[in-house]
Amino acid sequence: IDLNNKNLGPADITLIGAWLAIDAGAAVASLRCGNNPRMVGELEYGILKTPDAHAEVFKELTDSLKTSQVTEADFSSCGIGPVALGHVSEWVREATAVLASLNLSGNKITVYDRDLSGLSALGEAIVPSKTLKSVDLSDCGINVKGVTEVAKFISAGAAVADLNISEAVIGDAGPTLVEAISASSSLEFITIGKGLRLPLKDSYDSDVLDAAGKGIEAGGATVIAWWLRTSASATLKAITLDGQPISGSTPKYGDWQYGVDKIDADMSGFNRLCEALASSQIEVVSMKSCYFGPHALAALAKAIQ
Repeated sequence: IDLNNKNLGPADITLIGAWLAIDAGAAVASLRCGNNPRMVGELEYGILKTPDAHAEVFKELTDSLKTSQVTEADFSSCGIGPVALGHVSEWVREATAVLASLNLSGNKITVYDRDLSGLSALGEAIVPSKTLKSVDLSDCGINVKGVTEVAKFISAGAAVADLNISEAVIGDAGPTLVEAISASSSLEFITIGKGLRLPLKDSYDSDVLDAAGKGIEAGGATVIAWWLRTSASATLKAITLDGQPISGSTPKYGDWQYGVDKIDADMSGFNRLCEALASSQIEVVSMKSCYFGPHALAALAKAIQ
C-alpha cells in the first residue's frame, strides 16, 4: 500500500494499525509511508520541529506490524527520532513476517549523535534477523558515534546486503567502519557521502569513479582508500574527487564562500587514500578545489612520484 506524501498525522497512524489487523490489511506485504513528517513528529511552519512528538501513538502501528505480513516498509521522513526508532526496533526483533527491507531515511534518529539509544536498539534487532537485507539510514543526522553503532551491527554478523548511510559524517569512525565492512560476509553494497554507492562483491560497473560533489570527508576518504585495494575496484582507470574536503579542511562559518577555517585538519583518510592510489592501477586522478594545504600537497606529491 502506497501512503507516501499523504500528509498523514497521528490519528491516521491509529487507523492504519487497526486496518492492518483486519482481513483487508492482512495481505499487505509493502507499507510505504514516506514523507509524512506529521506521523511521528511535530511541525512548525511546515518544517519538522520536534521528532518523536507522537512516538507513543506510532507504537500502536509498530505493534500491529509485529503480526502483519509486511516484508518491506518505508518510513522515510516521518519525524522518527530515537524513541520511535526504539519502537521500530521492537517490531524488527519480534516480526512474524520475513522482513526484507527497511527505509528510515530522512529521520533524525540520533539527533546528531546526542541520543544513540534507538540506533543501538535497532542494531541489536538487526543482528539476529537473517532476512533483513536492505537498510536505508541516509540523511538521518548520523555522525561519528552513530557510524560506530552502525559498524557494531555489521561486525556482529548482520545479514544486511545493501546499507545506505549517505550524509553520515564518518570522520574518526572510518577505520572502525572499514574493519566491519571488510569482515562482513553478507554486505554487498555500501552507500556513503551523497549517494556514492560502492559494490563490495562485484566489480564496479565503470572504469571511472566519479565522487565529485558527493560529500566525501576525511572518514569517507578512509572508506574509499580501503575499497581501492579490493577486487571490486579492479576495473577503475580514473577517479574524480573534485570539491571534496578529503584532507579535513573546514570552511569558515560553515560555508566555503567565506574561505577556509582550518587547513588539512584531518589527514588520516587522505594519507590512506594517497597510499592506496600509489599502489593502484588508476591512471587519472582529479582533485580540483579540495581545499588542500601544504601537508596534503606533500602527501599527494609523494604518492605520484
